[in-house]
Amino acid sequence: MPIAPAIIGAAAAAVGAAASVAGAVGNARAQAQQADAQRQAAEHNRQTAERNKAIAEKKHALILEQAQKNVADKRRANLRIMSQIRANYGASGLAMSGTPLDVLRDSWRELELGAIRIEEEGQIAAWESTLRILGIEDEAALHEISVRSASARASAAGTAGVLGAIGAAASGAANVIGILYR
Repeated sequence: MPIAPAIIGAAAAAVGAAASVAGAVGNARAQAQQADAQRQAAEHNRQTAERNKAIAEKKHALILEQAQKNVADKRRANLRIMSQIRANYGASGLAMSGTPLDVLRDSWRELELGAIRIEEEGQIAAWESTLRILGIEDEAALHEISVRSASARASAAGTAGVLGAIGAAASGAANVIGILYR
């Protein structure tokens, strides 16, 4: 084979190899950018879940605090009612024994049941907020896994791109050498 066609063939093979390397590098860069964008989105979602968890925990504390206040208010109101009943009995000249005392006990039990119901409603609301917090924690953990996975994909895409470029360069060099030594 004459030298000029061999040089032209080698130059064409070199250009092809360079294009192959550039393509592999560009593809790897695009994959790494896509994986990095996924990592950033997952990180944003994780941060949002953490923020939601903090809000839910604050709401949980407020629910418990409000329930305690409502129970205390109810019991104070109960005491006022009981004092009024006693005062009415005393004003009417009834002794605090027998039927008036039984009525007083029954009234107290009924009033206390109202306070207990308020307390139970607060506990149910607190339990529901606890479940919400647990759900948010699970969501944050899943987003953390997504962040790690996307980071690993970005790293793998970069490595694959480098290896692909090296492979394309080696293949191109082999073609050039093959053309020169025919």
